[in-house]
Amino acid sequence: MYMTHQLEPTIPFELLSEAAPNGLFLVDKNKTILYLNSKAEYLFQYTKDEIVGQNVNVLVPDKSKKKHNSMTSDFFSKPAERPMGRGMKVYGKKRNGELFPIEIGLKPVSTDRGMFVIVSVIDISVRVSQEACIKDYNERLQASIKKVEEQRNNLRLSEKKYENILANLDDVYYRTDNEHKLLFASPSALQYTNASTVDEIIGKNIIDTFYYDPSKRFELLEALQNNNGRIKNYEVVIKGKHNEPIDFSTNSHFILDKDNKIIGVEGVLRNISERKRSERQLKKATKRIVEAHQDITDSISFAKTIQQSLLPSHALLRKFLKCFFLIDIPRDTVSGDFYYVNQFNNHTIFAVADCTGHGVPGAMLTTLGITFLHDAVVNCEKSDAATILETLRTRFKKTFKTFGNKNYNGLDIGLCCFNNISYELNFSGAFRPLVVMRKGQLSKYGATRNPIGYYPNEVPFENHKINLKKHDSIYLFTDGYADQFGGANDRKFGNMRFYDLLVSASDKPMQQQKHALLSTFESWKDGQEQIDDVTVLGIEVL
Repeated sequence: MYMTHQLEPTIPFELLSEAAPNGLFLVDKNKTILYLNSKAEYLFQYTKDEIVGQNVNVLVPDKSKKKHNSMTSDFFSKPAERPMGRGMKVYGKKRNGELFPIEIGLKPVSTDRGMFVIVSVIDISVRVSQEACIKDYNERLQASIKKVEEQRNNLRLSEKKYENILANLDDVYYRTDNEHKLLFASPSALQYTNASTVDEIIGKNIIDTFYYDPSKRFELLEALQNNNGRIKNYEVVIKGKHNEPIDFSTNSHFILDKDNKIIGVEGVLRNISERKRSERQLKKATKRIVEAHQDITDSISFAKTIQQSLLPSHALLRKFLKCFFLIDIPRDTVSGDFYYVNQFNNHTIFAVADCTGHGVPGAMLTTLGITFLHDAVVNCEKSDAATILETLRTRFKKTFKTFGNKNYNGLDIGLCCFNNISYELNFSGAFRPLVVMRKGQLSKYGATRNPIGYYPNEVPFENHKINLKKHDSIYLFTDGYADQFGGANDRKFGNMRFYDLLVSASDKPMQQQKHALLSTFESWKDGQEQIDDVTVLGIEVL
């Protein structure tokens, strides 16, 4: 996989990044910003021209830069997808110096050009504000409840003292009899009624007078009966001065006489309208995030359908290759690997390729790779693997140059042209080798150490001519299998172990070889995350 310090997204990739609901940055190991989407421009109030090429520290508050440098150094020493500053308050700095709370996600991208990081930034200002609001209301409610409970014993000593204390509370203290008539209410109740004094509301039926929905009259009593005569933080809706609904939370209990018979209800009411409003806003925000995530997921699923439609069908593979197996395991929904097969003039042409990146970026390059490779095969005057790769490289370079870009995006590939009459195999590879197996003996044919695309030390692609026999086996593969971490020591599977596995399985039929490779891969991975796309194509010569 190849990248450059002058990264510019292709038009489809830019459209995809612009659709993301969060800000996206691409940063190299020197902490230099290489790319950002429009959402990131909006969050930090910088244009692309102002910020690209600058150190990412320009977006970090001054007092946090030392800690930020330490954390980024730790990240590059052990790169892995993760949030940054977990458990800490993280802030971003806008162009005007204003700070705002953010969440940061880091996704490393390891390439032959070095380590790059995709930084995802979400503005959580609204959520922080809402959380603070909810916390404040909860703290005030609990403080009020505690205050009422502590004062209850003292209130019984003196009705006058009791009333004086209640007059200073924002919460509403109430008491009713068994017929739902109001026996007592604190002065704070007047702010929710049109009455001038408490005496005006004493004796009124609380259900008919104060409930916003009288049909729910028995729900509070049922809750008390189901909770041993005491409820906490029970929510009810009370009718306000203008008949508007007001959300309250109540701590209430039954009043008992000396014979433990219920003679009424008393409790405290706390206005939680602001808290409920914040909860509704948070719910709406969460719904928007879920919908945006679903839109992205649907888009990627459709991208998979498009990618699959460009790959050779299994019916076509069976027609041209006869006896074969194919292992195709994308790391994500869509893959940066692809395979190809075709027939022209008594020749079967087949290939396996690994494009720069994986997931959506890699998949976008596969659409170019499949299209350009097919054009090169169809228009090549002779079935010569090296000539086809040279044509493919020229097409990639010309395409990026047409749009003013000169970067190292491209692909690695192993390509074979097999003469169906003479059994001569013509192989050429761009960083991807070929393995031929004959009676348990493995022969490896090396690839030219150049990719399809720009490269500083460009050399011509080399041809290998191999005379095959019936029942020889041919293997093309990407580096995903050998690069997978796992095993007892959490190490890469490695090329030598992969070649040994091919040798040990070579005496089995093709489908049994596929099963052996798949089971070994899953056993080696042992539940760990797959790090790259995996493609292996095995063919028996008939």
